[in-house]
Formats: sequence, structure tokens, C-alpha cells
Amino acid sequence: MRSLCPRATATLLGAALLAAVVASVASAQDADTGCEAGQQIEDYAFDLCKVASAQRLVISHQGQALLQVEDRKIEVAPPLLDASGSRSALPPGRDITGNGQADAVIYSDSGGAHCCIQLLVLELAPKFKVLNRLDAGNYLPLFRQADKDAALEIRIRDGIFAYWKAPFARSPAPPVILDFQEGRYRPAPELMRAPPLAIGQLRRKARAVRDSPRWDEDDRYPLDSRLWAVMLDLIYSGNFAQAEDFLDQAWPRDRPDKQDFRRAFFECQLRLSFYWPAVAALNDLEPLPPAKHCFAEAEGG
Repeated sequence: MRSLCPRATATLLGAALLAAVVASVASAQDADTGCEAGQQIEDYAFDLCKVASAQRLVISHQGQALLQVEDRKIEVAPPLLDASGSRSALPPGRDITGNGQADAVIYSDSGGAHCCIQLLVLELAPKFKVLNRLDAGNYLPLFRQADKDAALEIRIRDGIFAYWKAPFARSPAPPVILDFQEGRYRPAPELMRAPPLAIGQLRRKARAVRDSPRWDEDDRYPLDSRLWAVMLDLIYSGNFAQAEDFLDQAWPRDRPDKQDFRRAFFECQLRLSFYWPAVAALNDLEPLPPAKHCFAEAEGG
């Protein structure tokens, strides 16, 4: 499964999927070619058909079609458990939500350059339901045990900074933890919390960025994206004040545009994230919307 997709605005829980079409199945399967029986999980059939240059997954129960997913590439896959630096596949139908019911996971990929993975989490019994429709952006979601309850958590990445002042390969994407709460996966700020960096470690990282040859190395991207990579790691672990301190320490002393960057980062791009309310709560901040000047600057080019 490719983990490509640039626009990780991370629409979650009922938002429109960017490329995947998820709908109740009616009778529109006349365009299917090359249908083949897929997996059988519990007593649900997951059959895959070719539709032009795409695929259509049809999920049915006792001969009754329940759901279809159409995208360039679709995979009914066991959740990938990420533990101790290694990944292992969980058995199909494994209860991942901790409520004692069988679940299934579907990954779909719209194909193309850097685009786009969708994740569906399904509960199969006692009644079939779609628990979550997640836009995973550029990165493959991973399941892990992050707390003491029976449910597995999902580690997803926030791609709101993809292509922001940097090429995609150098665009940071901080991790976000989703916890199963009240019937669906939701952002879990407290599971993202981590200790601040030691003062000496913060200074060493700041010196490395400040003295880096990457500044002005590329006329299109004159800044070193490692600056906000560290800042995002700090913010998404509950260390907002240390991120502000890191910016002051890591910014080259002879560059005059630090305040412009500060405003664009903290008041605009960061607040555009779908996960901003959770990140703000993690840092005891009010989840303010993007400042008015952000839109004025965007309209002015």
C-alpha cells in the first residue's frame, strides 16, 4: 500500500472524502468488469471489481449489498499494529475498538502524485456500521496500544504543512493520536503529551538549524523546514512555549523576516489544521481561528 497524498487537511468523521466515494449500494454495478470474490470476514463478503481504471469494493451480508467504496486502489487489510518499532498485521475481524465486536479496516488510494489515502473503520456486528471515515492524507495510519483500555488507538499524521514553504519531501507532518471514544475515533490530546526537551538538547537543535547551509539554498524555498519540524513536534506534544523559544533561538540572527514567519506559522497555517482544537487543548490555549490578515495576504498573493 502506497503512503502517498499531499493534502492532509485531515477531514474527519463525516467530511467529504477527497477521492473515495463511499455510499450505500443500490444497483449500479453494470459497469463492473472482472469482479472476483474477495475476503470473507465473519459472514460478510468483501468482493472487488474493476471499474474502468479504478476499483469498486462491494460489501455484502447474506447476499444483500450494504456498502461500496470506489477508488483507484482499494485494499481490505488487517490493521497494522505499530509496537516497539516494528509493525505486524492483526487478524481480519479483530476487535480493535474494545467493545467485543468484530471490525474491519479498508484502505483506499486515489493514486497519482502524492494523493490520497482514505481509511474506513467498520463494525460488522451486531449491526453493520461505518465507525469512521478518515482522510489520512499522505501517510498510512497505524494502530497502537497507547493507553490501558482495550481499544487500539490510531496514529495518523497531520499534513496541513505539506508544501508550506518547503517541497513535499521536506514538509513536516506531526503525529496525532486518535482514541476510540463514544462510538468513534476522536483526537486524544492527552495521549499526545510528552515531556519538554532538556535545555541543552533544545539549544543544540537550535544551533544546528541556525547554522544550517539549507538557508537560501533554494530560491523557491529559502527557509530551512527543520525549523518548524521541531516546532511542530513540540506543539503537538504540549510544549507550545518551548516551540516559541526554539524559534527565537534557531532563527539566523541576520535574517530580518522572523516576525513575518512567526505570524504566518502561529496565526495562520497552524490554525488551519483540522486538529487545531485538539492541539490547542493540549497546550491550554483557546482554539482561535486563523487571523484576518491570513486571508488578506492569501488574496494578495
